[in-house]
Amino acid sequence: MVHMMFSIRFREQLSRTRPSLIKSLEEAVTLSASSAGALFSREPGALGPQCLGAQFDRDRIGFWLKILVFCEEVHRALQEAEGDLYGAALTLGAMVSEEELLKFSSTLGREGASYPAGIWCSPEVQGALEFFCIFGGPSPLGDFRELLSFRSPGMASNSHLYENQDWGTLRSFLDPGGGNLILLGPKSRAHIKGIYHFFKDESPLRVSFGAGGRGLVCFADAFSQAEASMAPLLAPEVYAELKALSALLFRERLRDEWSPYTLEKGRSFVSLLLRSYAHSAASRGRAPLLIIQEPSGRDLMSRKIFLEVYGALEKKIPLLALDSSGGETLRDWMPLFSQVSRSPGGAPINEDDPAQILQALPESLLETLFFMSLLGRYFPSELFPQLFEEEDLSPQVYQRSLGILEVLGLVRPEDPRLDLGAFESFSSAESGIWKDRVRQGVRNRILAWTDLGRIRPCFNLLRILLELGQGPREVLVLRSLRADILNGTWEGIEEALRDGSFPSLVSAGPVSRDKVRILFFIYKTQKALLWGTQEEIHGAFKEPPPRLNLEDEEVYEGYQAQVLFNQGAYDIGIGNLGAASESVRKLMQLNQKLGKDGLSAHRLFALVHFSRQRLDDAMEYIGFALEHAGRSSQHEELILSCYYGASIYFIQGNLTRSLQLALRAEETARTLGLHDWENRIKLLKGRIYFEVGLYEDALLVFEAILSSGMLGRGAFHTAAAWRYRALVFLNQNPGSELGIDLSGSDGRIFEIEGAYYGGDHQRVLRLAEAYASSLEGSEQGFSYTEQPDWKSGYSQCEYMFQNTKASGARTVWVYRTLAQYALESSPEMKLKYLGAMQRFIRDELQPDSDPYDAFFFHSWYLMLKDYKDTHRDSQNPRGQDPQAIDITTLVSMAYKRLQRRAGRIDDLKTKQAFLGKSRWNSAIYLAARENNLL
Repeated sequence: MVHMMFSIRFREQLSRTRPSLIKSLEEAVTLSASSAGALFSREPGALGPQCLGAQFDRDRIGFWLKILVFCEEVHRALQEAEGDLYGAALTLGAMVSEEELLKFSSTLGREGASYPAGIWCSPEVQGALEFFCIFGGPSPLGDFRELLSFRSPGMASNSHLYENQDWGTLRSFLDPGGGNLILLGPKSRAHIKGIYHFFKDESPLRVSFGAGGRGLVCFADAFSQAEASMAPLLAPEVYAELKALSALLFRERLRDEWSPYTLEKGRSFVSLLLRSYAHSAASRGRAPLLIIQEPSGRDLMSRKIFLEVYGALEKKIPLLALDSSGGETLRDWMPLFSQVSRSPGGAPINEDDPAQILQALPESLLETLFFMSLLGRYFPSELFPQLFEEEDLSPQVYQRSLGILEVLGLVRPEDPRLDLGAFESFSSAESGIWKDRVRQGVRNRILAWTDLGRIRPCFNLLRILLELGQGPREVLVLRSLRADILNGTWEGIEEALRDGSFPSLVSAGPVSRDKVRILFFIYKTQKALLWGTQEEIHGAFKEPPPRLNLEDEEVYEGYQAQVLFNQGAYDIGIGNLGAASESVRKLMQLNQKLGKDGLSAHRLFALVHFSRQRLDDAMEYIGFALEHAGRSSQHEELILSCYYGASIYFIQGNLTRSLQLALRAEETARTLGLHDWENRIKLLKGRIYFEVGLYEDALLVFEAILSSGMLGRGAFHTAAAWRYRALVFLNQNPGSELGIDLSGSDGRIFEIEGAYYGGDHQRVLRLAEAYASSLEGSEQGFSYTEQPDWKSGYSQCEYMFQNTKASGARTVWVYRTLAQYALESSPEMKLKYLGAMQRFIRDELQPDSDPYDAFFFHSWYLMLKDYKDTHRDSQNPRGQDPQAIDITTLVSMAYKRLQRRAGRIDDLKTKQAFLGKSRWNSAIYLAARENNLL
């Protein structure tokens, strides 16, 4: 602890004659002390009428640099007020009691004292600050000495190392036809600084492989550095795309394995960045230049993508590579370079040997340099001032330390890092303390940015936290496992299971066998639920889950909650709703303890109620799920809650609310890079447009899915089938297009539909018979809740409500009956099909919540109207069936149900489209008009 006393001689008198001066001076001292972390344990004047007291906690990164900045600010304030004071003194003491410090301060402030003003420091404070300050000689006042002035320690500027070099080789390669150049062995920071200094007029785009994170994140960091100069010269849509892609890559900076989707987006970003940089350089009249540091890094995928993108540029950007290895790893790069050279100008001073300078640095500078260097593993350097401030280090401390370290030739402002190996020589007990302090500070920043969603959790994060001295919290273990499973990037988890490091990585405290077993169960079941086939899911749940003793205070309830969640999702999938309900109830009880870290029991409970056709309860619980996901920032869960909420409202009939939730889910999935979910949600959005009757809008959505790339076989077939259907309803001829494959479930249904509307009733019967035969003996499939299900655009929640074996089976039956009726000439047989249709609607129609109401009633209406028109005679004007329903009654029933469904739509424009543009709805509306029901 360091104590501070500040006193002003004749303070009471000056408070009356110069009150504003005393107030401003004390406020300046107080504000500066607060910025340095002072704790004012007593009110001003409590130590006496002339004293202001505080204390500082020394156990912080860069503590003495904080005190240095504090002293500089107080020194400046005292000098400015010196002519209006009779004397003022700041005293700082470490290893000194508050009473001793007060006694010394009183001596300075006493009338007639020989040393009435200045900053006075005890021996311990002097020793900590002597690297930065000049102190006066011994004084009669004891061990305290006066701080006279401040200095900038260090060697003379090393700019001569690059200002007088022969840079002819570097200049020539920028000339037309000069080709690209690679410099091998530029290890000296002074030399690299010289290269950047030499090319400063070109404003090069700087990319440092392996700095600040993994993968293509180095290009996102390069964009951040160049953004201010590029942004005004780019088209707004180009700049917005660069920002969005850069943010996506930034969030993945800790991941050691990137998904195909993220790599594809990264490829697009690198290509757009290079082209945009070349454009902005040309707009400024500058020669573009791309400088790449350490291209021989281990990230093979990033190197491959860059080489492909750079090779595809129509107009190449001059490329300068700086690499310290020059080894075999540069083999892939060599074809790019027409010149390969060693660093020009000979070996500079202190190359590769900063240890001598480091040994002479004070602890506070070592701490801040180690902090910068360790931060540089995970963050770009332009964020360092913000990260310093977040870790309670003022921007002034960062700038002060950076300036000193630059003078010493250890860092350069654009990359204030040192190789971490340089710190290995420090092995004393004191170095262990400040190293641990710095590691904890970096850990704090990583955890804070992860909690805020700026960095996505991943399994590699658990490795990083362990390397920084402490294992992860249990909730972060679960989030990290789920994030990698959701991302499809679980190779790191599998490797940890193979090499035996999994237990240590997932345990914040003592490693227990039970914890490891339950986490492995969570991993395998979540992986199966999110990515597995039906058979793989059943296999993952074949063994019962291990049990944790929740009475044990060491046990984290979140593990058992995750087990219950996974089990509940599985039971919903197999239709065991009683067991699912029991698991969800237990999960809700645990969530009361877990708070914001609880799992979405409400979403599962909504699906349980939905499967039991309790629509109101399902809507209530999905509302709770949406509220919880938004409040807890569980973005992946927000996607699923919005998606299932959109599906439930679709069934209920509020298509406006359904579309709102679908759009929110789509945007969140796009932001997180969950490409498959994004497309699955788009399919639901297209279905909503289709239901409303906006067939052109639906077609655009289905075509966007097909053109998005990276579609699996099931996804492509389902989206293509819905595109086919939209074309049919737009009265186009999709059959004339080559390459349409309708072999999937929906494709076979829509092929029947297309044949019917094309008038080919015989083909309808053949296709319907084949479809029905394929369903014989088939069992109810697994209902996926945690992964996009592309078997059908109908399935996934919707057919939980219908309780049918196959999606679209009812639709096929109706089209077959329509075709049979159309092909039949006998009135008796036509009556038979009419009766079958009437019984079908009676048995199959859901109570006031069936999205296919209009289709079924419209089909029945077509048959009945045809029968009445064809077989009416004077003897029996109602036809030959005395039990046949009156057509006006049928239309009245259909129109009333249509009106009730339309009444659930919030938006007037959407409601009008629903009634007037949908093929079936508009036909019912016209029939109601014809029958004088409006």
